[in-house]
Amino acid sequence: MNNPKYINWHRTCVLSLVLAVPLALVQHEHPKKPDPPATCHLTINVRGGEAASPVEGATVHIESEEQDVDFKKDVPTNNEGIASLSDVPKGKIFIQVTATGWKTKGRREKLQRDAETVEIELVREESTPTSMVGHLVRASRSR
Repeated sequence: MNNPKYINWHRTCVLSLVLAVPLALVQHEHPKKPDPPATCHLTINVRGGEAASPVEGATVHIESEEQDVDFKKDVPTNNEGIASLSDVPKGKIFIQVTATGWKTKGRREKLQRDAETVEIELVREESTPTSMVGHLVRASRSR
């Protein structure tokens, strides 16, 4: 056992094992999944017109603008003009509200608290009376 060749061979084997085992553990480790983003309860209050009346049936589109966060939802407003959604990722979001007879409105928000409320004011669309346009078209064709 005092043979120098045997001692060198033994040291080489032990050293190889000491280096190989941690390397094998690192290679077989599964990549850790990122923690899910913190979320909040979001309430959007949609009002419109001079009286700031509730806008029922509007579609509220909510989309996360955070990198690596895939979140997109469409939620309708109720008869009180409120759209409510849980589990919205905190951080930067884009909100867009569309409703028949109203101009579409979008805005960016940064959600930081566990519960957030966003107020959205819509403006009526200016419309051309379609009955008058149809009447003018028919009149010009009859000549």
